[in-house]
Amino acid sequence: MPRGLVRIIGWPVIGCGVLIGVWWRKTMRDADAPVRTDRPVPRLTTEGPFGYSRNPAFLSLAVIYAGIAALRNSLWAILFLPLVVYVIQREVIVREERYLERTFGEEYLVYKGRGRRWV
Repeated sequence: MPRGLVRIIGWPVIGCGVLIGVWWRKTMRDADAPVRTDRPVPRLTTEGPFGYSRNPAFLSLAVIYAGIAALRNSLWAILFLPLVVYVIQREVIVREERYLERTFGEEYLVYKGRGRRWV
């Protein structure tokens, strides 16, 4: 794509990803929830970006990746994104969801039923 077009697309996409990431981080901090995955989660966080996506941190990273791929004008990186998302979903998110189901039971299942995994 022309250089001007990739800038028009790439920078706003990166900006959206960064905003989602900042919103996710602030929501976690406000909820006093740990970001590190080796720490127990004291309560289920469903506010802020979690009202739109059960995985706003991964969504943020995927959006930033897409913006960088657009800026680099890299068709291969863009075509590779679905594989990256698939691996994250299979190897990380599914395990996290099992942990949340064991930890929060019905509360998590209700939340899971009303919210989408990505968007």
